[in-house]
Amino acid sequence: MESFVKRFSLSLFPPAGGRNRCGANNGGCSHLCLPSNTTHTCACPTGFKKVDHSTCADGLDKFLLFARRTDIRRVSFDTEDMSDDVIPLADVRNAVALDWDAKDGFIYWTDVTTDSINRALWNGTKQEVVVDTSLESPAGLAIDWLTNKLYWTDAGTDRIEVSNADGSMRTVLIWENLDRPRDIVVDPIGGFMYWTDWGANPKIERAGMDASGRVVIIASNLTWPNGLAIDYETKRLYWADAGMKTIEFGNFDGSDRQVLIGSQLPHPFGLTVHEDKLYWTDWQSKSIQSADKLTGLDRRTLAENLENLMDIHMFHRHRDTGVCAARNASSTCV
Repeated sequence: MESFVKRFSLSLFPPAGGRNRCGANNGGCSHLCLPSNTTHTCACPTGFKKVDHSTCADGLDKFLLFARRTDIRRVSFDTEDMSDDVIPLADVRNAVALDWDAKDGFIYWTDVTTDSINRALWNGTKQEVVVDTSLESPAGLAIDWLTNKLYWTDAGTDRIEVSNADGSMRTVLIWENLDRPRDIVVDPIGGFMYWTDWGANPKIERAGMDASGRVVIIASNLTWPNGLAIDYETKRLYWADAGMKTIEFGNFDGSDRQVLIGSQLPHPFGLTVHEDKLYWTDWQSKSIQSADKLTGLDRRTLAENLENLMDIHMFHRHRDTGVCAARNASSTCV
């Protein structure tokens, strides 16, 4: 044993002495302190902007949030490298749809393996199941950020439902004449919800957020209508169709329909809009792409070699909050 210790003493015991250059007050760094031979460097977590040489921003201002079946990731727009990182969540088996609530800081996602709707804070804490009964294939999800209501489609039960953000006060809104409803988006300002349906007769429908005034707004030249996105600036509804391999748009009532990107997309799935850009996921190219929302030009690949890409949303801190105060209600105001 003595010879063994003598022979391997360098690997068994660290050298004595040495100075911890990050020991005092974390080296003056707000987040990460990285020592070098003579000094130290302050660094920020992935995606966080560096405010000065020692301080990082206390949160992300703008990032793409996307689901990839077994994990949920984000790509920060606060830094130039635009690298993606995984949000630390437990037991994500088959995440498909997602959305976020700027007011409370929760992300929400559906899991079509566990047949559940879940939520957690941005850092992965406070993870919990919100809804896990009477679900078969929850394929679409949308947060009404003004009233904190959760809307979802279920392609298994052929229903559209709503609840409070914590899953309470759940009720079925629409259960007739649905055939594999897919994505859903809500317009709390206008009081409408929109959804895609890619059953035997593919279509895009609109109704009041209380299910009133239901109407089909697009019923032709659709195959697999997937992601939807609302742009308030142009008052347009965008949609991606994986069968037609296109991204199109129209007015909120379906009029003035136009093809933005035609027959050039392998298999678009999730879709979101922010400022002057559209962003979408593509199953076949395994990438996240963007284009100018007005022209379809300036096509760019933001991330690639990503398997199992699903829904996508842009997070930004400036989403409006607060209106069912105007419609005040004690239970479910829609």
